[in-house]
Amino acid sequence: MAAVIALAAASFAHADLLAEAGWTRYCAAPGRAATVVPDPAHVVFGGMPAGAQPSASRCTVYATFDARPLLGAVGEHDAVLIHARVRANPDGSLPNFAFRVDVDVDVPGPPTTLFGYVASTAVDGYFDMRLQLPRDYAQAPLTLFVTSGSGAPLDVVGLTADVVAMIPPDRAVAAAVGRAMRIVRDRSIASRAPDEWTRIEALALATTAGLPLDAATYGGVLRNALRASGLPHSGVLVRDATNAPTRKPGDAAAICAAFPDVPMHFDASTRVLRVVLGAFSQPWYCVQGYVRVNAKRLERHIRRDRPVTIVVDLRGNQGGNMWPMLGALRSLLAGGPLLGFQQRDGSVRWVRFNGTTLLEGDAKVMEAGAAGARFDGQREAWICAGTTSSGEAVAIALAASGFKLAGQPSYGFASSNELIPVELDQVLQLTTARDTDREGRLLVGDRVLPSESRPELCN
Repeated sequence: MAAVIALAAASFAHADLLAEAGWTRYCAAPGRAATVVPDPAHVVFGGMPAGAQPSASRCTVYATFDARPLLGAVGEHDAVLIHARVRANPDGSLPNFAFRVDVDVDVPGPPTTLFGYVASTAVDGYFDMRLQLPRDYAQAPLTLFVTSGSGAPLDVVGLTADVVAMIPPDRAVAAAVGRAMRIVRDRSIASRAPDEWTRIEALALATTAGLPLDAATYGGVLRNALRASGLPHSGVLVRDATNAPTRKPGDAAAICAAFPDVPMHFDASTRVLRVVLGAFSQPWYCVQGYVRVNAKRLERHIRRDRPVTIVVDLRGNQGGNMWPMLGALRSLLAGGPLLGFQQRDGSVRWVRFNGTTLLEGDAKVMEAGAAGARFDGQREAWICAGTTSSGEAVAIALAASGFKLAGQPSYGFASSNELIPVELDQVLQLTTARDTDREGRLLVGDRVLPSESRPELCN
């Protein structure tokens, strides 16, 4: 646990967090236990733990500090401005770097995670980043994180907190964010009183500390607003990263062929076929090929191997596009509703097959082909905390099709996102519905619960 910094009210109009924070380096690598390595405060954070492979590490340097003693210095119209300075990559680009605070305050709404903004292009080989916290948020314990997402070392030469007169948001930023937040209010599943929406928008705008309108600042404000709105499954994407249909490239076939098929393992001794269904993140033009190839492979296994049990392994499925995953499993899915998406008005759009067509409500989503093989054996699906978003939706569809769910509760993102273009080539990934089972029941905490608890599957 990071040390708590005691801030004396008389001396903290300015705080040097590099010198005074009790930093701890936390490194976790996939497939092994996390380790906590004590690390004194110094300017180079991140880097690999001993023995780690370059692609297998994520390091976070973090500290907890108590800003409540600052109250004497933070007036009603003041704020705390946190500033970071980080060395640029050799090519002048911003390193894979995140600077954020987790704020837990006694105001309406959940604890909020707020991310800093790039305040300038690289000057003298460094980027400046800032985050402004209004008085209500500056008076509570803050957890400050500096993250190296790639595992590469970060050279942070400054990290400070200053009490300043509140810097108002840029008018163009406020206008653009106001237009986007009307979409969030009108279409998301978040239900809040009008004064709460006003507070959330004001908080998000305050964090910018007056930065001018550009794509990075605009996207950052919206991300902070979505977090403060209690929409953890929502986000903001750059238009080119949404995987929305665009012109199909000439080398599409080669691009799609480079993605691996769904792993399917048949154990002849137990006669169990395990289908390891991972997240689908391929380009849209690969969908039909993915469905066709993997549906036929599954049908061949059913006919040739005659398994007694089929296990669909969703433990590492972190989502992506649900529809091709359902299409690939067509031979195992039941008729009738598989799951529902409950809208904010209480209506439900059902996901189901109509012959060979996969529907959401009455709208055609895709052609999935006919079920080419019949399987009457035992059915089981494995889920864990790593089963997320569309992976959770597939688990609901499998449960509706007679699969026993085993493992541990899923992550808790059993909800549906809609991509909504906004300004400056940004796209809201907005949570507009919650998943239901085939009976229309919502999930407690938006988590899929196993019918059989088997923690050993998730170790």
